[in-house]
Amino acid sequence: MAHINETKPEVNPQSTKKTAEEKPLYSKVSVKTLLSDPDIQAVLTKKVAVPPIVTVQSVKKPFEDKDNKDAPSIQKIHSVAGTSFADMVEVDFSLIGTTIDAEYAIHKQYRLVDYTFALDANMVGRNFAGYSATGLKLLVTKIEEVKGDNSHA
Repeated sequence: MAHINETKPEVNPQSTKKTAEEKPLYSKVSVKTLLSDPDIQAVLTKKVAVPPIVTVQSVKKPFEDKDNKDAPSIQKIHSVAGTSFADMVEVDFSLIGTTIDAEYAIHKQYRLVDYTFALDANMVGRNFAGYSATGLKLLVTKIEEVKGDNSHA
């Protein structure tokens, strides 16, 4: 019987191959980058509840990067969802790559068609102060007005 220090561990040739999509070590992974992965987004969409229909309460002017014309516009929206005051929730989101008219949209209902999640940054003034420990930022890329009976959300 060989001593433990004298034996060579077996090397699995498949485990030493470099793959095109190598996984980062758990201690080196960027959570922000990981969260942007489409597979992770698909899981989040299944596991995180987002109201499908919201009533817009306030709309900020769209931000467009003057230095980078290729960057999409970003518009901050504050809305509510629910059927009564008892079950009402606030839904804040950023509209990415599209805009809605600020005056027209107030008190109108919209369906959140396509969206993703991102880390929610804590800002002190205009300075980054880390990411929020709870909650995600909702990034909506497609929204459509709900026509007809707007008495339910």
